[in-house]
Amino acid sequence: LKLKINFVSLKPGSSMELELYFPEKGLSISLSGEIAWSKGVQNRMELGLKITEMDEEAKNEILSWIASK
Repeated sequence: LKLKINFVSLKPGSSMELELYFPEKGLSISLSGEIAWSKGVQNRMELGLKITEMDEEAKNEILSWIASK
């Protein structure tokens, strides 16, 4: 799984665009979200994301990938 992220701010309420790439399937999924929370942990950032836009096919692909792990 490869993840590309486009964002301007990590403040709660900020918008974020994500692209998930599944190399074993050659599949790329785009989705939009809103940052629910963020915090610094040692030398990295952690955040919660509320998905605001994702089509049903993308949702099913993600759930299928999670179930296979």
